[in-house]
Amino acid sequence: MIENTAHPGQNISTNLRPPSSGFLAPFIRTPLFLFLLFASYGPSVNIVGQLRVTEIVLLFIGVLHIKDMSRSISRNEIFFAAMFVFTALCYVFFDVINQGIMASTLKRAGSYILLGAEFLVIAWLISKNRSRMFAALLGFCLSFFIVYIFGISIPNNNFHNVPWLVGMGKAMTIITFIAMVCLPRLRYVFIALIVILIITHIMMGSRHLFLLTSSALFLFIFSEIFGSKTPQKFHFRQLGLIVVLLVGIISLVWVSYLSLSAINIVPQNIANKMERQMNSPYGLISTARPDVAAAVIGVAKKPLTGYGSGVVDRDIFRNFNKFYYRGDDNIVSKQMLLIDQWESSPSHSHLFGAWVDAGFPAAIVWILVVLFTAKILIQASFYRTPLTPLTLFASLTILWDVIFSPGPNRIEVGLILALLFMALYRMQITKK
Repeated sequence: MIENTAHPGQNISTNLRPPSSGFLAPFIRTPLFLFLLFASYGPSVNIVGQLRVTEIVLLFIGVLHIKDMSRSISRNEIFFAAMFVFTALCYVFFDVINQGIMASTLKRAGSYILLGAEFLVIAWLISKNRSRMFAALLGFCLSFFIVYIFGISIPNNNFHNVPWLVGMGKAMTIITFIAMVCLPRLRYVFIALIVILIITHIMMGSRHLFLLTSSALFLFIFSEIFGSKTPQKFHFRQLGLIVVLLVGIISLVWVSYLSLSAINIVPQNIANKMERQMNSPYGLISTARPDVAAAVIGVAKKPLTGYGSGVVDRDIFRNFNKFYYRGDDNIVSKQMLLIDQWESSPSHSHLFGAWVDAGFPAAIVWILVVLFTAKILIQASFYRTPLTPLTLFASLTILWDVIFSPGPNRIEVGLILALLFMALYRMQITKK
């Protein structure tokens, strides 16, 4: 699926795309503009759902430079964008069959069309250039701190209550990994900083960032010890080794969590929550992510067509509450009376959310994202290069978000995909 776009003798740090004819292109494709553009991510306007000001600017740029984009964007990037649009069409088609709610159909389908368009614009603006990529990521990360410091209202109403969990923690981690990439001679110093971040994540109650950052760190150390200076061709032995390695990493992370709990580093409310979930009759994963578990059961019942966007299936909703409240029938019965207050079936997942709403065809794009990202993750784990730690964390982050996070967060998905395409491009050109 991934094409080779490089030629022998090319310099990977140079932008190799054809020159743009647009009069704004020399300015809008500078690191400074990209930093400022994504640093302004936060304020939004309500246009058939919340649309960030940054997104409006991206769409405006796309309209002005559509000819330049059509000449320079790779086929694989266009393919992913087309698949996002295909997902939007699946929402429309299957919502007609399932008698979905029209307002929800327009909102979900429109979100996927915007995601495809914004990803293409981001890919064109960055064009696999490292300076532009880092400037855009740093601006995006800074936007969370700007929103928090100035109390800016954003669509995520929960952000100001738990800022570290839903934005600032990930932003701080990405900033640290970027600094690690830019200062490779100090990478072992940054390992100590990342360990501090890992402890901070668990102290702030962010278990998923604790897991993802720890996994990225262990995989980076593995690449430093066993990786090659030239990228290796993907083969299934690598996959098997990474699976075994990830199982070992999760075990180490679990032991680390227990050790931190023993010395009272883990907040008491998080420790109590973990204990309740572990003692649940449905297991830790089902209780920790009850909406995902309920969505998986729902998908098994209607795998092809889904249930329709804006439709709340009673069985999915019941299973969600059953997992969440650990089988307490009295509470589950009371929660079932609130079903009309929900706008869609619980899923808390890019992948299973699309699958529950619009069937398997709508989930194909996220399955492809998972496969593409897993391939990059595996290859990066065996490749010793300054970009490796950031690539590993970005890969793990998007894999987690696709399976366990609601969305899609259009700008974040676009930026991470652009980063992964840049990492792939650099691996291809180094091979040659």
